[in-house]
Amino acid sequence: MSKELHLFIIWNRALSMQQKIIADLVTHCEIRKIFKCHWEKETFTIKLAQFYKKKLHHSCKKEKECGDGDFLVIVLYDNHPQHKNKININIKKLKQKYRQWTSGKYLIHASDTSAEAEENLKYLTHMDHKTFLKHYPSAWDGKSIDKIVEKPIKLSHWQKLRLHTLHILRIFL
Repeated sequence: MSKELHLFIIWNRALSMQQKIIADLVTHCEIRKIFKCHWEKETFTIKLAQFYKKKLHHSCKKEKECGDGDFLVIVLYDNHPQHKNKININIKKLKQKYRQWTSGKYLIHASDTSAEAEENLKYLTHMDHKTFLKHYPSAWDGKSIDKIVEKPIKLSHWQKLRLHTLHILRIFL
């Protein structure tokens, strides 16, 4: 079986575990690139809703849990994928382990399938798999972390008011 593209996210509130997680990932996978990603705080909830394809109010809870600061995106290959019901069980086991390391909550995201990895890659880097490989043809050098800074989303007055209200309400959720 050929290698399979996957993606992990270490959300802001789990960044204290990044070195341990990366060191472990290196022993299981071929890391291609690590990005530090920055989304504007004002529109972080909107970006989460788009990323997870969820309603905005659900994303407010996720934002509260994972934090709205910079986060890491780790693009990698599982060179020996194993599947059960189309889900890569190697990646799933790693995701569960890292979630336990980071308080058992959802501070770690990982793609379950190669199709989800492709979708995540495109959303976060604006590159499809083929374009990504042209830019990053070899394994990660173990040091460099590129930065992805999203352009701010232009919001109408009403969108800003709605987001502000959701942020106030999330304090009480």
